[in-house]
Amino acid sequence: MPAARGSIDGAEAAPQPVDPQDASRLLPRGQGHANVPISSTATPSDAPTNAERQGRALDYVAVLVVAAVATVLRVFDLGGRALWLDEAHTFNRAALPIPELIDNAIANLHTPPYFIGIHYWMKVAGESEVALRAPSAVFGVLTVLLTYVAGRVAAGRFVGFAAALMLALVPEHIHYGQEARMYSALTAGAGLALAGNLWLARHPQRAALRMFGAIDAEAASETRQARTAWAAIVVGCLLAAWMHNLGSLVIAASGLSGLFILANERQQRAALLRNGVIAYGAVGAGWLWWLPVMAGQRTRLEQHDWGALTLAHVQRLFERLYFFATANVAVELGLLALMLAGCWALRRQPNVLVTLLLFALFSPLAMIVVSIHQPLLAPRLLIAATLGFVILLAVGLRAVPLKAGAWVTLLVIVVWAGAVQVPHYFAKRKRPPWRDVATLLIAEAGDKDDAVFYAPTPTALEPLFYYLAHMPGGERIKPQAVNERRIARAARRGRWIWLMVADRKDMLRSGMKRAIIGKHATLNWERSYTERSSLSKYLAGKHER
Repeated sequence: MPAARGSIDGAEAAPQPVDPQDASRLLPRGQGHANVPISSTATPSDAPTNAERQGRALDYVAVLVVAAVATVLRVFDLGGRALWLDEAHTFNRAALPIPELIDNAIANLHTPPYFIGIHYWMKVAGESEVALRAPSAVFGVLTVLLTYVAGRVAAGRFVGFAAALMLALVPEHIHYGQEARMYSALTAGAGLALAGNLWLARHPQRAALRMFGAIDAEAASETRQARTAWAAIVVGCLLAAWMHNLGSLVIAASGLSGLFILANERQQRAALLRNGVIAYGAVGAGWLWWLPVMAGQRTRLEQHDWGALTLAHVQRLFERLYFFATANVAVELGLLALMLAGCWALRRQPNVLVTLLLFALFSPLAMIVVSIHQPLLAPRLLIAATLGFVILLAVGLRAVPLKAGAWVTLLVIVVWAGAVQVPHYFAKRKRPPWRDVATLLIAEAGDKDDAVFYAPTPTALEPLFYYLAHMPGGERIKPQAVNERRIARAARRGRWIWLMVADRKDMLRSGMKRAIIGKHATLNWERSYTERSSLSKYLAGKHER
């Protein structure tokens, strides 16, 4: 490929003749070629050329396409599934008064900002499943658009488009773009930080321009771009860290990227260090106050059982983060080969390559190491790692031989992901039973002749309580904890007795609860909704319905 594929070795060289069309194809509008300083002084020759106007039109089309694909997949059936346990936690916590909300979030090992945002969002949008999940869908689409920007900055329009389109089709990102939790917002923060870091990696000389003070008229465009990139890093890191404690891994990856660029750019080192201190000082000011609270949460975290770390867990993690959730080894090897081809293509651009590798691999590898001591390996905490990987995939696609090879290979990946992996995800994803359970209880129980019990704790039944509170007639049902005195009283009154079992722990302990009920009533029927949840109906005494 011509000069557009040339290396970017750090300090910007003297101006060189560059084909404007080739340069515009590689770099975002307004940035120019990496080795050609941009002057903001208006001259007749600065008027947009046909190639530049065509490039802008292609940008708009690319953004519309990836935004449309991402939006359709994240709003499809958005309210079709019932809330599951963690989403019910989101609702219950967000419904609390702000002081109680903050205390509850801290006590349950979370950061409060996401729930504060949902608290005020519910006042505007309501409390339906769609309303609770809509912010995640918005952040999911935003993440795809930020991936376009990051890929565009890293290696050109095709790379941005291909990376964003592939990310839009990753089942793990679709899933968390439809869940009323903070993971989609965390990933958007990581995408913003990644885009800012990639701009610094491509333009270290401009990144060294002063972040504050008057803007020199001769370098106005470059200064504004540099300040925007630094601001993106600050805002992205803070958004990720405020959404979840493990957003701190985004700060770490971003900081390591900055340190590498600093070490690699000797001529600009002092100015880059100055700007880096200012930027990460702002990140520290917005986040370090939380560290004492986070340290206090660590002791409670050790009480949680996430299961032992196994090789199968690691393999499944990588499949879900990087390989569109496929277990097909041939497909995995093909995608891995493309990623390695992308790394090879960027070998003369170490700033860009290291930045992408850090954002793609640092968080998962760090969590694998941590999980050896305290298992925490959950894909939902690490989905931001997909962003760097799909950009490397897209760079690898651009290296495919033949003129149309990159587009054909991209089309094959998109068709496979869109026609196989995405439908498989929607067909196989779990559908929590709680809306159905609530509907049945409201229809069959809830009057004075019925007693409803749960075993052994209401925590796992929060989704059911959500639906009982939001369905007509649900207020009549008052579930109680299993207690032999209550069971005996209900049996003496000849009432139907309902027992709800909600999760694995309930299943393990439900035998004792069933034995208590069995002393006073006879099982009439039982319905299992999942391997972890069931609803049982007992007949007390000789009562006939």
